[in-house]
Amino acid sequence: MKQKKLFLLLVAGITLTMAFSQEAPHFSWGVECGTSTVNGNLNEKWAVRQDVSSYNGDYGYANSGSLNTSMSLYSIGFKPEYSFYNDQLSVFSGIRFTRINSLVDKGNSGSGDFFYLRYKTTSTSSEYCRVTNIEENNDYVGIPLELRYTPFRIDNLAFFVKAGAEVGFKLASKTNIAFTTESMNAYKDEIMNSVGVKVNTLYSTFYGAIGAKYSPNNRINFNLDIYLPSAFLTTNNSTLIIPQSFSGFQLSVQIPITTQKK
Repeated sequence: MKQKKLFLLLVAGITLTMAFSQEAPHFSWGVECGTSTVNGNLNEKWAVRQDVSSYNGDYGYANSGSLNTSMSLYSIGFKPEYSFYNDQLSVFSGIRFTRINSLVDKGNSGSGDFFYLRYKTTSTSSEYCRVTNIEENNDYVGIPLELRYTPFRIDNLAFFVKAGAEVGFKLASKTNIAFTTESMNAYKDEIMNSVGVKVNTLYSTFYGAIGAKYSPNNRINFNLDIYLPSAFLTTNNSTLIIPQSFSGFQLSVQIPITTQKK
């Protein structure tokens, strides 16, 4: 609920900025790419048995270490910028492609480590298979909406704070279970159905950032955004990991099309 209120404040701020500006905006077009690391926990819908030591068949040792879980966001986008009030306030939108990568493994799956995943349950017993890792990739196309405030500049370097939100739609989804025994691939669909979690067709986030803009001349601007701990507004954007927050960075290049009179 708190994130949704912040999103409404963001929209209101952008609307007021554009409504009360008495001058023509400065327009530029740019490209961006970024990556973020997500803090989260394994979704318990996956019947992973973590109370049994795994065995490394290549090196002949038991591994009682816990599972490693990771979740990352990778994005690339194209977006225009509209700047007002001598470039102190800027509004961004456009299109962004995001891949959400989730991975569960023992941290050394290349060496033969594995863990146990339940693939069949009856009234009297449960059967487990050995798995080296589970990886999921979910691709989304979205529309970001951002408001940036630049309080001060030092020569060609400007420092800013930014708030933004994004709404996206799923393009594709793929989950791969790496079994230690190839014959177990026949149980993949059965395992996926037993999890009972479907990848959300919608993807939405709310985020904040601080950063800097370097303008060596009037023809190009380079931006670095450092994402502060930010939140997902939607659930089930990964069936493997339940996210708590994410942070990372983004690089972008903006090419001015029109300029303001100063």
